[in-house]
Amino acid sequence: MPTPEITLEHNLPNRVRLRFSVPPKRHKDLTRKVTRLTGVKSFTYTEVTQGAVVIFDHQRIELLRILKTIVMVLSLEYGRQPVHIRPNCSYRFTPLSLLSAGAIAGAAAATLMTPMRLYSSILRWGSVVLTAGAILEHASDELRRTGSFDFENLSIVYLINSVPQNYLVRGTAVTWLATFSRHLMPLKPQDGLKFEVIEGEDHQTGKRYDDVIISGCIDVGCLEGSHQCGNKSMVLQGLAVASSKYAVT
Repeated sequence: MPTPEITLEHNLPNRVRLRFSVPPKRHKDLTRKVTRLTGVKSFTYTEVTQGAVVIFDHQRIELLRILKTIVMVLSLEYGRQPVHIRPNCSYRFTPLSLLSAGAIAGAAAATLMTPMRLYSSILRWGSVVLTAGAILEHASDELRRTGSFDFENLSIVYLINSVPQNYLVRGTAVTWLATFSRHLMPLKPQDGLKFEVIEGEDHQTGKRYDDVIISGCIDVGCLEGSHQCGNKSMVLQGLAVASSKYAVT
């Protein structure tokens, strides 16, 4: 029997896109249970891609509550197997960062190829402006997503110092690599979160119910937009260092 796994393809404050490794056997039932949750506006599952989009109000419901409901249905359909939830942390280079890399390559070629030397000055200064813009964009994005500032963005200081010395090509190349080179390396696989559905019993009433045990770790920075959902972000960060148990009603 295949192991159920869900990938968080993309997450914004009020919208999350999921990818299932195995299809929900009764996706209409899953849709009904998710849309019944207070704060969920819609749940759309596509059989062809085995993907789903959930639109919700993050001020009324946490993403973790939605995931627990989805996991409950999926796990029970596949014999109570654990369900792993993993983020898709692949870095997406912005058009500006790619354009700056192209400008640096063009400026470097212009210094070596005689026919292009007429455009050398334009290309070199263009690479400086574009690289500076790409770094500022990168720094702004890091602050927006994680609330922290990466020291790699301080490479712009080297770029500024290289301008008076007229080391424009070397300055832009070193600055670009110092800022973006780590995103060119293969990403380590994320452990993600492990959801296990277990059966419990209320000792007072004798009624049986299902619990969800959540363990593992997840990089909250991979959840784009999660910083805007304070409670959700804190819950996921807490799960990064400990296992927790939740009663699912």
